[in-house]
Amino acid sequence: MDLGTYVKQARQLVDENIDLPSGYSLVWSGQYEYMEKAKKPCGLLFRPPCW
Repeated sequence: MDLGTYVKQARQLVDENIDLPSGYSLVWSGQYEYMEKAKKPCGLLFRPPCW
């Protein structure tokens, strides 16, 4: 099982079975966070130099 699938299933289980008190939150971080950031486009435009 890949990391993305694992976290997706874990999130679903947590959402269904855990009631967090007001003011609390969960953050899915580490390798998963870096993987998600890497999926997003860079957003930078590179213009080829004019010779």
